[in-house]
Amino acid sequence: MSNHTYSLLFYLKKDPRTTINTARILARITVNGKRAELSVKRSIEPERWDSKQGQVKGNKEDAREINSHLDHIKLKLNRIHNKIMELDQQVTAQIIKDLYTGVGEIKKTLKQVFDYHNTQMKSQIGKDFAKATYVRYETTQRHIQNFLQYQYKIEDLGLREMKYSFITDLEYYFKTVRNCNHNTAVKYIKNFRKIINLAVDNDWLEKDPFSKFQCKLKEVKREYLTKDELHSIEEMTFAMERLDQVRDVFVFCCYTGLAHTDVEKLTPDNISKGLDGEYWIFVDRSKTGNPSNIPLLPRATQIIEKYKGNPQV
Repeated sequence: MSNHTYSLLFYLKKDPRTTINTARILARITVNGKRAELSVKRSIEPERWDSKQGQVKGNKEDAREINSHLDHIKLKLNRIHNKIMELDQQVTAQIIKDLYTGVGEIKKTLKQVFDYHNTQMKSQIGKDFAKATYVRYETTQRHIQNFLQYQYKIEDLGLREMKYSFITDLEYYFKTVRNCNHNTAVKYIKNFRKIINLAVDNDWLEKDPFSKFQCKLKEVKREYLTKDELHSIEEMTFAMERLDQVRDVFVFCCYTGLAHTDVEKLTPDNISKGLDGEYWIFVDRSKTGNPSNIPLLPRATQIIEKYKGNPQV
């Protein structure tokens, strides 16, 4: 949307129906050859007007006042044009005029709200959010952008164009085109719903397209490893050192009950002796923020000793 021409011109227009020796000053906005005009609410004698400079000649008090007024209008119109450009929205001379006169407003788009949300979340990684949470929303945004291209052949969508059918089409897209199972599709849609809630809460979107949409996670029976299965994994050998490390991290998670994101953050400072004289892991869980005290079992201790002093782990 940035591929366009833009210009602003101040000029005089005399009313042929009057004999008064003054002419109105108008501003002409031109975008891609199409014009929109607006009055600057000032008049001047034609002989005092500098058409090349687009301002009043001389240094009289009224000339200084009018020229200052024109500079202010020019600055405001240019700011409006630049703002539309920043938001990557359609630019026309009429839109710029409407925004200047207060008739129109700059409308938010889906990409802008996603970018706003994700930028805010990224700045709070390690404080209010885990990095994995931020990555999920970045992934969700990419899926939504791919959906826009697949379904509508567009790069972005104005929030005011968001309808209930967008949500149902999105669910169908996840389950068919992306071949996601039900719960995976629902999780992506729930992430998207948070973005829409943000738009509604900020009055960028008047009506919530999710108001009549219902989609719940299906209960999943989670299997667990048997003692023999875990032992089999522990005894596996790999040709690649990296796979060996991945296996050890997984086994460490099994013996501590920690999630991978919590293991990533562990440092020697998290390990110390408890009241029983044995070593424990003391850590705040990433997902809940709640403190956890975990006894360090022998197998987990062996893995720690294996990588002690290894800067890559």
